[in-house]
Amino acid sequence: MRNAVLGTFMCGASELPCAECHPSCLNCDVTPGICQSCRAGADAVAFPHGQACRCIDGKGTDKVNANLYHEVCSPCSDSCATCFIGNDDYNCYTCKVSTTELVKQSRDLGSCSCRDGYQPGRIPVLESDCVPCVPAGCPACVGPTAQDCFSSVAVAEFARLSMTIPLPETTATHICYCIPLDLPTCASNVLVEIMGSLADDGNGVYQPQVSQCYTLLNAMWPYITYWFTEIFPTFDPAIVYRPKSFSALIVKLWILEFTPSELVNNPDWKPIVTAFNQPAAAYANYLAWIGTTPGYTLDGTSTHPMPAALAASGSISVYIIPFLSGSKVCDTSGCSMQAQCALIMPGLECST
Repeated sequence: MRNAVLGTFMCGASELPCAECHPSCLNCDVTPGICQSCRAGADAVAFPHGQACRCIDGKGTDKVNANLYHEVCSPCSDSCATCFIGNDDYNCYTCKVSTTELVKQSRDLGSCSCRDGYQPGRIPVLESDCVPCVPAGCPACVGPTAQDCFSSVAVAEFARLSMTIPLPETTATHICYCIPLDLPTCASNVLVEIMGSLADDGNGVYQPQVSQCYTLLNAMWPYITYWFTEIFPTFDPAIVYRPKSFSALIVKLWILEFTPSELVNNPDWKPIVTAFNQPAAAYANYLAWIGTTPGYTLDGTSTHPMPAALAASGSISVYIIPFLSGSKVCDTSGCSMQAQCALIMPGLECST
């Protein structure tokens, strides 16, 4: 006869050696994978090799103590109905309300975003945040007025991206990501036709509203998507923390700010363009960093300076995200990129 004991099981009168229960079990019997009861906050569910425990719906593994066995459970974030990691907006399995949908970022996990036809009140999206776009029938929007409506869902996704990461519409050299500050008058007349009346700072520098930049973006979207297909026909980044569409939007920003001519004809861009047309597995060897001398590696060993235009961009901290999408450079034992890994995330060290 076998008796269950706290954290172990034992073979009673046979005096066979005891073995540890599955780490998620409080008590187990007969086989380490068969739980009689679970640690606080968990329920027993079937695992492929027996029965163990997982966090109940509405809770996920504690982010601080995250591991495969869910020894500590914490509530899911406000936007998630079910989750893998608690208190994390980017590790949802399902979303809380019908007006939101899961945007996958790795396997079955992702973040909850307002469905097309609804606009987010804030990010991360909470239960009461998704309200219908205006006017009725608008396919996608980023705000509560008709000016915030977009005929292209892709443009709205771009605009929503601007709400979550720092994308300066106006920089020291450009407005609306791509329009030079020293724009000739004839060209500015075209902008006014598209965007409406533009305010300036008193020195002849336009100061467009964010909604006006989105209007321009809407007009330019066919141009952007055409060149994206031409320059990056096999773009297929790895999915780790962000969905592929996120990296694709960043690359489209490159096209917008640096122009197709720069990406195609400048030899400094050629290795990057080539690398970003490689299969997803190749991204394991990519890495980019900022610091005083921004650079990148495509093999995890040799380093290269960033193209000058990208290095000088006010959005470089965002623009390097595709290099990191599937990177395992800092996970490699004894990697040669220790200093660069530390630049990406303070305190980050290569695996040993």
